[in-house]
Amino acid sequence: MQTLKIIIFKDGRPGHEKQTNGLVTALAHYVKTEITAFDVSHNSLWFEAKSYLGLFLHQLKSPCSGYRPDLIIGTGSRTHLPALACKRETGAKTVACMAPSLLLRNLFDLCLVPIHDRLPASENIFTTIGPPNTGTNRAKHQAESGLILIGGVDHKSHYWDDDNLIENIEELIGQPAIKTWIIASSPRTPEETGKKIVKLAAKNPQVTFYDFYSTEKGWLDQQYNENKMVWITADSISMVYEALSAGCRVGILPVKWKGKTSKFQFSERYLIDKKRVISFSDWRGGKTQWYEDSPLNEADRCAREILNRWWPESLQ
Repeated sequence: MQTLKIIIFKDGRPGHEKQTNGLVTALAHYVKTEITAFDVSHNSLWFEAKSYLGLFLHQLKSPCSGYRPDLIIGTGSRTHLPALACKRETGAKTVACMAPSLLLRNLFDLCLVPIHDRLPASENIFTTIGPPNTGTNRAKHQAESGLILIGGVDHKSHYWDDDNLIENIEELIGQPAIKTWIIASSPRTPEETGKKIVKLAAKNPQVTFYDFYSTEKGWLDQQYNENKMVWITADSISMVYEALSAGCRVGILPVKWKGKTSKFQFSERYLIDKKRVISFSDWRGGKTQWYEDSPLNEADRCAREILNRWWPESLQ
């Protein structure tokens, strides 16, 4: 194969687009690629409803008329119907990052499904430890610098406790092995939490606080590359997998979960049990061994699965 022609569907969500970008970047390590992107972020709910009906009545118009792709990739539910319409018109192999709805799942040639979704592996279900992402281990980490990433409120999954979080952070930044700390918020971080961290940073000269809205695109990826030690609140599972993919040592700051069966809790427990991360309680108790012999690179593993299925000559 001279060039792998890929159509990607984008829904405007940064986390979903990171998955897609990580996958197509990994594919480009093995084969020359030609990428065409379609933005479906502005499709209305009414359009989605009509599209469902149109798909099963064989009346759904394809947005990629005239294109002849080899591979179609969609990440996020809003991308699934346009991707399947394109598949129907072109016959291209079609991949979904994350699990599509039950009605659509078997229509995809391959679904890259994180283990926390707890779907059994099958002919078109490929289980991943975490979603593919753009994280890359550049082996340039500074051992004496640390990064703390703060998630925030999600009323469905957990309770948010400012005071407990600040106490835990104060304990972390007091350890002598790390000389400098960066603390960064996220879009979900409550304003009051940010104010408390600003006060904490003002009292501790080794700490610098960055508000999410003051950072530029790519800033966080740069921090993963520079800081060997990264602590992340348990609700921010996508950042946990990004940090692991960048080769960081990752610790989990606890949150109080509302239920017992969410995918966030499943991921947290899985990663702790496999010793890919450590819990705050284990760290406090002196257990600081990370399992680092098996680097996490799910984007590459997914890319190799795709190529091995349909274009194995690319891996030779």
